[in-house]
Amino acid sequence: MTSKARCTKFHPRRTGESRGWESLDRKVFTENAERIVKEMTSVLTADVCPQEDRSVILLHDIMFLQTHETIGHALELDRILGYELAFAGGSFVTLDDFGKLRYGSQKLTARADATLINSPGSFGFDDDGVPAQNNLLIDKGILVGAITGRQMVEEANVKAHREIFRGSGGANRATSFYRVPIERMTNINIDPGTDGTLDDIVKNTSKGIILDGDRSWSIGSNREQFHFATEMGWLVEDGKITNVVKNPTYKGATVKFWNSLSAVGDESTWQVHFVDNCGKGQPSQIMQLGHGVPICRFDNVRIGE
Repeated sequence: MTSKARCTKFHPRRTGESRGWESLDRKVFTENAERIVKEMTSVLTADVCPQEDRSVILLHDIMFLQTHETIGHALELDRILGYELAFAGGSFVTLDDFGKLRYGSQKLTARADATLINSPGSFGFDDDGVPAQNNLLIDKGILVGAITGRQMVEEANVKAHREIFRGSGGANRATSFYRVPIERMTNINIDPGTDGTLDDIVKNTSKGIILDGDRSWSIGSNREQFHFATEMGWLVEDGKITNVVKNPTYKGATVKFWNSLSAVGDESTWQVHFVDNCGKGQPSQIMQLGHGVPICRFDNVRIGE
């Protein structure tokens, strides 16, 4: 892999088109076929991922999952109020945390945006009839919002004895007419930053690893910790990509991990990743959504265990 080759993958696509066969970018398949074959071959003879602390540079095919599991699900208000505990788990976030908790470094701004063009997490109105919105969740590292519907914001404000939420965030949705609407992720996005391209981030990394592809994942019942395995890993030494490693993994505590965010790629690295099978609720409801994410680097992360 070369960082130049990887960067060609990251220009935003899937905008202003319908979601049928005609929206498939066949040029992308042609451009990436040779790269994929080379990467698959290199894994066969690669060394196993080392067990140590490094900076991890997350590419889109794992960055979307990091966002989904440790920001998206953790900030669904019904989980915060305890309604998902019997099935999919709750959240470490409390009502007292809003406006106070430093969820991540100043480089982290996250939002729930149901207005994003051509994404399955976008719509006109939620099932309460509330218009689609673009709501801040985390503003320069500080927790300021949640994924909300009309009923839960009323309950949360009463329990907190203060007005945390001024109104519904327009995220109450059901998969079908015979299911009760519940808070569901819209498009949970990370704003692009000012740290340049993948090349730029690599050049400014002394000891790191680039990770891509979601192979397996394990998340604490309250989203307070995680362990992810990825499909590919490339070591970075003194600002240069060196060896491929196989079976790469990384783990961390959610708040500590997001506070270690040290570089966020610019707009050219921002890409929307579709999620077709987000499950939640009893009985289970499967929902589609999207995550717009840039390339991100996190420091002092444990890998290889």
